[in-house]
Amino acid sequence: LNRIKWLMASKGDSQGEVVLRVAQLDAVELNEELTDVLQNQFVRLFSSSLATTFKPELKAFVRWLLWRYSVQSNNQTFGQRIMGLKFSVAEDRHIPIKYFHKAFLFVSMVLLEWACDRSDFLSSSVLPRLGRAFKHATALVKALSLLNFISFLLGGRFPTLLQRMLGLHMIPVQRQTLRQMSYELMNREILWHGFAEFLFFVLPQLNVFAFKNWFRKHLAHYTAKPVELKNLSNSDYKVCHFCKDAPTMPCVTNCGHVYCYYCIKSNCLADRNFPCSVCGTAI
Repeated sequence: LNRIKWLMASKGDSQGEVVLRVAQLDAVELNEELTDVLQNQFVRLFSSSLATTFKPELKAFVRWLLWRYSVQSNNQTFGQRIMGLKFSVAEDRHIPIKYFHKAFLFVSMVLLEWACDRSDFLSSSVLPRLGRAFKHATALVKALSLLNFISFLLGGRFPTLLQRMLGLHMIPVQRQTLRQMSYELMNREILWHGFAEFLFFVLPQLNVFAFKNWFRKHLAHYTAKPVELKNLSNSDYKVCHFCKDAPTMPCVTNCGHVYCYYCIKSNCLADRNFPCSVCGTAI
């Protein structure tokens, strides 16, 4: 109830706006995706061996570029810019981040990430004990990040541990307004897709040949009469009564009419009660 009262009280305030958790998480994920995409573009410029050897340095250079033209210039990352968010020292109003915030972001986003990628090399060549200490520090940071994420899910603030340490909030760039949305188009789309899925399920179960033969048997007026097998002449074998063409491997039905073997076989497989197209007798 207190949360609802606070939301109602801040509804008319242009500064006290709530940023959705999903928007903050999307901004963080977009930063990582943009880093990977830009890194892959740089890797293509070099040979495979050179790119593999200096991959941590290339990644650090990419992170520096993103930091230089996003946080240092506009007080927001590219992921936040896409989601319409920005950094602020205060949660309820926009206060630009200070220089030491940007410097700390540079150290964490560029230098520390490069140190993590080069941890094996540094621990083996610079100081052997550094490797063990670095592993313990990494495990501690992961545990704190997990606790911070749980706190973020509960409170909706500080999606990363770094933002909590620096006290950086994500606020909207522009005022969020309530929009009256019409769901008529959405309802039509839902109904149409539901009807289309129903048809896709039902139509394969229907035997079109059986329906066609049933209508032909009950609605058509049959004028031909059955003939006996002994009255068949050579002229009776010249036309298939189904395809109206010269019969291929002609077959005589129980009613005395001639069909192609493939015509009569395919229709009988599709409909067990396939009637003769001339007299309507079940074949």
